[in-house]
Amino acid sequence: MQSNNIHNHKERLKAIIDQAYILLCNKIAGKEIVVNNEASMQLQLGSLIKSLGVLYEFSSIDRFHIELETPESISETAKSKKGARCDIKVAFFEGRQKTPKAQAFIELKYFKIPSADSSAEATTDNRFGVLMDIENLERYQEELRAGNSVKPLCYEIVFAENSTYYSAKRATGYDIGDNITSESSYSYCGKTVCLKHKYTFHWDKYSDTQYCLKIKI
Repeated sequence: MQSNNIHNHKERLKAIIDQAYILLCNKIAGKEIVVNNEASMQLQLGSLIKSLGVLYEFSSIDRFHIELETPESISETAKSKKGARCDIKVAFFEGRQKTPKAQAFIELKYFKIPSADSSAEATTDNRFGVLMDIENLERYQEELRAGNSVKPLCYEIVFAENSTYYSAKRATGYDIGDNITSESSYSYCGKTVCLKHKYTFHWDKYSDTQYCLKIKI
């Protein structure tokens, strides 16, 4: 007989976020939910994470917690000069303990194709925005470890309607296309992003106007 152990809190958080990402992408692709901007994407993903989080409470003292738009104190980055604001923060606690057993930080980006009467899409700004998010997420992981808890999980999740983000175009200098590996630094419009680690971008394509990306820090 095989002996199984209950997954620890960090393993559960990873499973929750992985499953919520898959559900979000498929529900958008299947038109079961409609996302029109980053705020609605945040709400839909947050709802999925909350529902899954409750299912992963395996004992009477497990407590799953989710917050949106949380202020976080980190050292200066290209995006955040005086502290940051994280899109989604989740954690597992035991009973009334204030130090989480495990926590995760998620940043989101939603890139919608502009309508005919809108201004042109700022694709370079958007790409650099993803890179700035990654820099912030690295700081969360380094600087926001709570007490004796394990190192936080950190993710960047992107949904794009325009294939230009998915297509690899190294000539842009800020490429986040499929199978492209990140560089150590990027400078744009007077801002510089410095990344401590390398990331290879693997996009999930659902249609010619539906592309999803999840980066684990």
